[in-house]
Amino acid sequence: MQRFFAVLLTAAIAAFPAAQAAQTYEAGRDYIEVSPPQPVETGAKIEVREFFFYGCPHCNKFEPPLKAWIKTLPANARFVPTAVVFDRAVTIAFYTFEEMGITGKLHGAIFDAMHVKKLKLKEPEEVAAVVAEHGVDKAKFLQAYNSPAVQKRVEKSKEHTKGFKLEGVPTLVIDGKYMINAKTIGNDADKALAMARFLIDKAAAERGKKK
Repeated sequence: MQRFFAVLLTAAIAAFPAAQAAQTYEAGRDYIEVSPPQPVETGAKIEVREFFFYGCPHCNKFEPPLKAWIKTLPANARFVPTAVVFDRAVTIAFYTFEEMGITGKLHGAIFDAMHVKKLKLKEPEEVAAVVAEHGVDKAKFLQAYNSPAVQKRVEKSKEHTKGFKLEGVPTLVIDGKYMINAKTIGNDADKALAMARFLIDKAAAERGKKK
């Protein structure tokens, strides 16, 4: 895995001006066409997949505006967060949260623990201590953490990372076909999220042509 690619955030985004929403972008210059395209897990909805790592400072900065932007997604799109396996403890923690149905409760807490409180969270017990502070039974968390179901989720993350030839985080992939990362957008998060919306519409139009 190569170094993290920075996406330095310039503003929280809830909506975009009409002129920006109408902006067009070019493959190779503004985004990367994934070759070959990868399967999606969202059925009839356009998949908006984010690759992230809890320990990445750029992912931490990207999280608040991304969270706001997700609320503006059209009905035909679905957001799919994907923790990459840079550090197994917090990666497994994310998939444990998913398995236990507590992602919304703990996702931001882990970012805060690592980037505000400066905790390393290298071991499962360290993550479990943070989880316990937020009202989740520590023993139940560790039991799920070590379960085959969670390990299966982790292995799937590895498959996605390999399939998309991921070079860093944060990265957005639209419908398994179009990738947005710092190679193309530099430090412009406004552009990244506006472009993601453009690519959602593009992917939807392309799906429509196949019917």
